[in-house]
Amino acid sequence: RDAKVLSHFAAAETAFLQNPFLLLRVDSRQGEAYYWIELKGKEIEVQEVTSRFPRKPLEVMWDAQEKNLLFSYQEGSLNRLDLKAQAVQTGFMERLRGFGMFNKAVYILNDQFEFQKMDLDGRARETLLKDAELTQTLFGKEGIYKIRVLSKDLILFLGENGSLLANRL
Repeated sequence: RDAKVLSHFAAAETAFLQNPFLLLRVDSRQGEAYYWIELKGKEIEVQEVTSRFPRKPLEVMWDAQEKNLLFSYQEGSLNRLDLKAQAVQTGFMERLRGFGMFNKAVYILNDQFEFQKMDLDGRARETLLKDAELTQTLFGKEGIYKIRVLSKDLILFLGENGSLLANRL
């Protein structure tokens, strides 16, 4: 009632019909809280999930096909949140400059100038770019990037200063 939505997050892929979930960060008289919302036709199911976020995330994503597994990015680290098991794996990945998701995979850009892809459990890693000199030239020594994987062939890197990089023209 007397609440204000501070931010919202949706599935990594733009498949809202496949994954009708939202995560809202809300400020009310009781303080800030996070709510996991499922839109089921005319019904709305709301679950308060504040305890799953030990620190305020800059970004939260989940795969459209995995509704109970969320990834939150804060202060250079990635947490893995399993809503069904009510578990949080803090420090799932550390020393990151950005992350993104696509097709049941997590994409990370780490502070060692490597760009990698891995499965949702953090295994089956594949290095997509390891040329430190090239990566440092492209991304600079500092800064955080939102990684948006639009297809297996098109990846966008959105810099916090408004820069935009893509893996192709």
